[in-house]
Amino acid sequence: MPLSRLTGVRAAGRNLAREMLWAALDLRGRTRRTVTGTDLKLNLGCGADIRSGWVNVDLTPEADIQVDLREPWPIAEGSAAVAHAEHFFEHLEHPKETGPFLAECLRALRPGGVLLVNFSCVDYYF
Repeated sequence: MPLSRLTGVRAAGRNLAREMLWAALDLRGRTRRTVTGTDLKLNLGCGADIRSGWVNVDLTPEADIQVDLREPWPIAEGSAAVAHAEHFFEHLEHPKETGPFLAECLRALRPGGVLLVNFSCVDYYF
């Protein structure tokens, strides 16, 4: 099988898995709701790192908001004082997913808000 075809199959599989996840979340009543505020602290891609006093955002069941961070977020524009992503950014496909993720960060942050991105593999991006 040619590499280009294998890549397409892999992308189709990811899209199917994403759609199945959203269907499951909707069935459990965890549909998207818009979170608003002006001083939110967002813990993006939190995984098991659940932080008290923060809005923990990830696909994991422990997260306060369960959302695929590669898609638009249910967080109101300008509602966050801080957006923090630790060891998440390097898992995004560059530049296809990194650009939209950063755009969502900027949309969610209030004027003067702070974006903190900690990641390894710096050589990959620069």
